[in-house]
Amino acid sequence: MSETQLTEKQKRLLAEKKQHEAQGTMKPFNSTVFDVGIPARVHYPNKKDANGKTIYEGEGDKRRAVKSEKPDGYAMEFAVFGQQQFVQVVMPKALSVIPGESYKVTGFGYDMGTHFYIKQEPHVRNY
Repeated sequence: MSETQLTEKQKRLLAEKKQHEAQGTMKPFNSTVFDVGIPARVHYPNKKDANGKTIYEGEGDKRRAVKSEKPDGYAMEFAVFGQQQFVQVVMPKALSVIPGESYKVTGFGYDMGTHFYIKQEPHVRNY
């Protein structure tokens, strides 16, 4: 193996390692879903402090995350085929989807039991 090939391989492995570290505890999502007719809505992300932690207001049961004034896209909800689970995807633009139609959704996010929230690398395409 030449030095150039080794360098390219090392660069690729380093990039994969950085991507994995950035994902942290996020899990991959790759499933067939269908649109249940919930309209897309504007999504406002949580505000973060200097350390990257979510800022909260209120106490106890009234504790809520503080939302940004600037939206980061459109939240779309789908139901997962064969499971009692919904998946929420935040896309830069609202997609034109048809209720009852199936789609393939992929990305990385958090599995919260009956809900999966895709936070990184969201992709929605026709099935």
